[in-house]
Amino acid sequence: MIFTVFGFSPGVSQENGQRRYGGPPPGWDGPSPERVCEIFVGKLPRDLFEDELVPLCEKFGKIYEVRMIMDFNGNNRGYAFVTFSNKQEAKTAMKQLNNYEIRSSLDPFCL
Repeated sequence: MIFTVFGFSPGVSQENGQRRYGGPPPGWDGPSPERVCEIFVGKLPRDLFEDELVPLCEKFGKIYEVRMIMDFNGNNRGYAFVTFSNKQEAKTAMKQLNNYEIRSSLDPFCL
């Protein structure tokens, strides 16, 4: 597992109320993806972190970056932004994850 108990690893940083996972993936060559490659992920459980979100999103394409918005208590604010390497992957993720239940006992999160 790439995450520690507290949710931090060498690939995760936090600044200005955002946790960032990723950046250019290994072997990335070229400019950053266009803005249309970024999707909004809402209705996240407050105790969800990258260790659950990243594997789910990776099913639909190569992730360039995940920005999870945090509160002062260390919980996420219920939403994040996921940037894929191209707009087709982002479009596929939005379609497949719309109303997807990330945890069966909680409300689904929607993109």
